Amino acid sequence: MATAADLEKVFVTFGLQIVSEYDREEVQGELHNEAATLDERDLRDLAERCFQCEDVAERIMALKDSVFDRRGIPYAMRADEKAMLDNDELRLRNLQRDEAAELQKLHDSVISLIPTLPRFVAAVQYRLQNASDAIRYFDEVVDSPARNTSDAGQEPPEGQPTGIKIRGRYAAHIYESALAEYEATQALSSAGIQSSFPLDFPGDWLPVLTINSGGMGKVKIFARFNSHHTLVERIVQKDTLPRDEESFGFCTQWYGPPKDRVPLELWTHRLVFSKSNKIIDLAVLNPMVDPFQFYYRLYLAYAAHGDLCETMTRYWQQENDMQEYCRPPKGFVLYVFKALVEVALALREGDGIREVVHRDLKPDNILLDLPDDDSFPNYPEPKLTDFGLAILTKEDDRWNPSVFHGAGTRGYLPPEQLSFINSETGESCDEWKILSPCNVWGIGVVLHTLMHCTGLSAAEQPSYLPGETTEYKIDEEYVLWKYGADLVDLANRCMKYDPKDRPSLKDLEASVAALIAKDPEAAQAHGGMQDPADVVLVKADEYRIGMSLAQIFPPEEVAEKAAQIAEVAAQVAAAAAPADSGASSSCTPPGSPPK
Repeated sequence: MATAADLEKVFVTFGLQIVSEYDREEVQGELHNEAATLDERDLRDLAERCFQCEDVAERIMALKDSVFDRRGIPYAMRADEKAMLDNDELRLRNLQRDEAAELQKLHDSVISLIPTLPRFVAAVQYRLQNASDAIRYFDEVVDSPARNTSDAGQEPPEGQPTGIKIRGRYAAHIYESALAEYEATQALSSAGIQSSFPLDFPGDWLPVLTINSGGMGKVKIFARFNSHHTLVERIVQKDTLPRDEESFGFCTQWYGPPKDRVPLELWTHRLVFSKSNKIIDLAVLNPMVDPFQFYYRLYLAYAAHGDLCETMTRYWQQENDMQEYCRPPKGFVLYVFKALVEVALALREGDGIREVVHRDLKPDNILLDLPDDDSFPNYPEPKLTDFGLAILTKEDDRWNPSVFHGAGTRGYLPPEQLSFINSETGESCDEWKILSPCNVWGIGVVLHTLMHCTGLSAAEQPSYLPGETTEYKIDEEYVLWKYGADLVDLANRCMKYDPKDRPSLKDLEASVAALIAKDPEAAQAHGGMQDPADVVLVKADEYRIGMSLAQIFPPEEVAEKAAQIAEVAAQVAAAAAPADSGASSSCTPPGSPPK
C-alpha cells in the first residue's frame, strides 16, 4: 500500500508541472507544505485523481505526435492510410476529452481549497486550460475543409517507406501494441490482482534449485515431471522483495495508477522481450503481487547454460590451472556483442515514445541458452535478463536524471548513473540524461569483462573525478592479439566517459556486422561451421528435458518426490472423471492462481 510519503510525492510531482527550472526548488517546498495540511485520506484521494489524469495524458502522448506528423506529410495518403489516420484522430479526440473530464473532476475537488492549496490549484487550472485549448484546436484545425485536399490515391514518393519512421517519429501502428497491452493490463488489474500465493507449490511442479539473489529477491528453478517421472518442462520463479515495507510502495517501482499498477520490472520486460529473441522470455505475462507479505512474483523462461559470469569463471579457472592464457573464442565474443546491440535497439524502441534503460548490464544478467539455429548455431545463445532496475524514460523527462541516479552494481556504473558535485561551487555538474548511451556503455563493460574473463569489483569502479580514473580501457597485450585492434577499439569507444563520444547503436550494428563478415572464423561460426577448438566452456544443462527424478534428486528424496507426483496425478484424474471425455487440462506454473 502506498505510504503518505509516496502520496505526497505524487501530489508534488503533479503540482510542479507549471514551474520553471529556476523556481522549482522554492515551489517544491511550498507544495510539500501544502501536502502537510491534508490528512492521509484526502491526500490519497487527490493522488489517485492525479494518477487518473496522468494515465490519460500518457495515452494521448502515444498518439499525438504520430497523428500530427502524418497530417503534415508532403504527399497524399492512400485510402488505407487515410482511414487509419481518421480512426486515430477520433481516438485522440476522445482521449483529450477524457483528460479534460478527469481534470475537471480534480479541479472540482480542489477549487474550494484555494486558501490552503494555492500552488496545487494553480497547477490543476493550468492543466485544465491546456486540455481545453487542445480540444478547441483539434475541433478547429483537424476538421478544417482545407486539410488533405490532394489526391488520396497518390502513392508515396519513391524512397519514402510507409508504416515506419516519419520525420524521426514512429507512425501510429507502432504504438498499437503498447496501447493494447496497457489497456489489457488495466482490464486485468481492474478485475483484481491475485495475491497471497504459497511460495512452494506442491504437485508435478517441483523446486529443483533455489538461488539466493541477494537481499532484494529469491530465484527458484521449478521442473515439471510426467507420470513416468521424466522431466518435461522447466520454469524460473523470481520473487522480488523490498528493503522494507515502506519501499514496497515507492511509485518508482510501479507503472500505472495505484489501484491498477503493475511492477515496472514486469512492464519494461513485457515491452521489449517480444522484439528480440536475445531477451529472456516471460513465461507468464501477468504479475502476482502479495501486498501483505510485500513481494511480487514473476515467471521467466529457463536458460540451459547458466550465465556469462559462470562461463567467464570456467575460463579463469582453466587459465589458472594451465598457467597459460585461456579466453573465449573471438567468434563467441562477436556473437555476444551482436546480441547485446540487438537488445539495445529493442530497448531504445521501448513503447514508441519512451525508451527502456536497463541500468544493470553485467555478465551475471546475460544468460546463455540453447543455440539458435539461425545464428552461430554452435554457440550458446546470449539472452538479457533482470529488468529489476530498468526505467522507462525519454529525453524531456523532467525527473531524468535526478531520481534515477545511484541504482546499479558498483563496478558496472556508467558516468550518467552517478551524480557529481562541483567541489568549488557546490553545484551539480555533468548532469547527463540516463538514456540509450547508458546501454551502450553497459555493452562495452560486458565485453571488457568477457575479454579479460574477470568481473569488476566496487573497488575498480571509476570515480569519474578530476585527476582520477574516468574510463575503463581494454589494453592487455594478449587481448589485443587475440581479438584484434578493431574489436577492442570498438569496445573501448562504447565505454567513453562522455555519452556523445560513444558510437550510436546503428553504427555499432553496422560495425559488428562488418567485423563478423571480415573475420574468417567468425563468419564460419555465424554460418554453422566451426573449428572444434573454438568450443565455448559453458555450464552443462543440469535439468535437461528427459532426465529422471533419480538424476536430479538425492536417492533419499526420490521416493518422496515420486509419491508427491502420483498423489497430484490421482487428484487430477479424480477431478476430471465427471467431465467430458474429450476435455483436456493445461498445467499452470507453480504458485499460479487456481483456474
